[in-house]
Order: sequence, then structure tokens, then C-alpha cells
Amino acid sequence: MERISLFPYIPALVGDHLTELPLEDFGDGNLVKEYRGATKQDYLNYLTSLEKEGFEKYSDNGDGIGDTVFTSTFAKELWQVTVLFLARPGKLFLSVCYGKELCPRMIPELWKHEEAIPGAKTRLHMMELWWFGNSFVLQLKNGHFIISDGGRRSNALYLLDYLESLTPEGQKPVIDAWMISHAHADHVGALCEMNKERAERICVEGIYYSIAGDEMYKKAQGTRVDTANMICALKNLKNAEGEPTHFYRPHTGEKYYFCDVVIEVVHAQDQLLRDVATRDINETSTWFMIRAEGQ
Repeated sequence: MERISLFPYIPALVGDHLTELPLEDFGDGNLVKEYRGATKQDYLNYLTSLEKEGFEKYSDNGDGIGDTVFTSTFAKELWQVTVLFLARPGKLFLSVCYGKELCPRMIPELWKHEEAIPGAKTRLHMMELWWFGNSFVLQLKNGHFIISDGGRRSNALYLLDYLESLTPEGQKPVIDAWMISHAHADHVGALCEMNKERAERICVEGIYYSIAGDEMYKKAQGTRVDTANMICALKNLKNAEGEPTHFYRPHTGEKYYFCDVVIEVVHAQDQLLRDVATRDINETSTWFMIRAEGQ
């Protein structure tokens, strides 16, 4: 079955006022179709059509981000559909994946009772990296961690040592989420360096990253290599139960719940606006907003 033929399995979005753009592959089998001239009513009507076709709503962002960005995720069997509506430009995006894993962290009822260590505070650590790069470590009240990027390859051991220094002796650091913004070497390098020996020092529950499509990599072959190295490194990682680390693709508007922290996806590449895109790999960046203790 060709990739282009997958969309007939998803309900059509109809309307004479809509302009439908060609289907595009945004990487890792994530197919996106964009519609222009859309309204919020079109968005709501399409959610209803998904439910009529037997799709179950998995999550939504309610009143949206700033009452301008609305998104919902639906699932049926192995199909996953994320519907994204941008009110101001009047654009609606359908992101369709097949056989991809849905993140249970999107269901707050499963995680809001996570136990915190008495007296613990949520702490954000900005890693001091030589040269340049990006790496933040958020330690939750339950002692677990959330990592943003991690820095370059040369920062891998520094990152591991730092996590262990914040973890009780005799225990492995537990990383509930390792978030990757984009696959430039100064962001994803440390993750690429997780060989079997280093991976045994940590437990990683989930990797969150939106892999780019071929059109983006045409200008960044080195980044294509870094992405491949990251995927290879994932095979070495295990979670706290000794099972393979899960891989999740973030979509705009999704929220993930960790102890008393909520992480919201403010932007993912699914909503990349074709009329202004330069096809630079930075444009594929995922932007996360973290809410902790009222901040």
C-alpha cells in the first residue's frame, strides 16, 4: 500500500470554501494535509465526523492556546489522527500516523496522584555547556527527571554524572521524559552517545521528538546522520521496568502530565506554514512550555 493511499481511511474534510493542499510527509510516516480558509466550525464538525467513523477522542486542549490554537487527537485501531486548527490564519491540519504509540502521559487521571518526596521542590537546572548547545534538567518532586535536549556528544558523560549527583546513592536516575527540540548536533548529541554502557546508568521512560521529513533533510545531511544515530542509541535505552524506552511524536496542543508538572506542546512541525517555510531544520523544532508550581 502506497503512503498516499492511506488517507482514504480517514474521513474527508468537506467544504466549498476550503482550499486543500497536497499531502506531505513530515517524517517518520507522519502524513499531513493542510486546508486553508477553515473556520472553528469546520474544526468542530470534523471532530464529530471522526467520532461517527468510530474514532475515539484521546485528548484535546479545550479552549485552545490563547483561544487561537485548537487541537484534538483521535485513535482507531492502529490509526492516530491529530486535528489542528489555527484560528487567525484560518488553517486546519490533519496529521495522520499509522501504528504509532500514543503517550499515556496525555491522560491526567493516570498521573495526578504520583507521589512526591516530602518537602521536595521542583527544580530547574540549566546545564553549563562548553562552547554552545542546549541542555536543561528539570527534577520533579518525585525525584525523577525531565531532560530538554542534553547538549553535544562531548556533554554526555557530564550529563550522566550530573543526574547521578542529584539521585540517592545506589539508585539509577529515572528520566520520565527526554524532550528533543530538533536534531542539530548541539541539541541531540548527548542522546546519540548513549551506548550500552552509558545507557545502563539511567532509566528512560520516554523520548519525545518529531522526526523531520526528507524535504527538510535535503539541506541538512549532517542532521539526517545525527537523527539516525539518535534512533540507534534508543535501542540501548530501557525504562525502570527493564523494557525498551518508548518513543512518542509530539503534536501541537498536546499536554503531558508528570507529578505536579504539565508540559504543553506550543508548536510542532505539523503546523509549519508552507508559505513562509525556508526548509531549514530549525523550523522543525518542537516548542515545549512547562508549568510548575504556578509558573
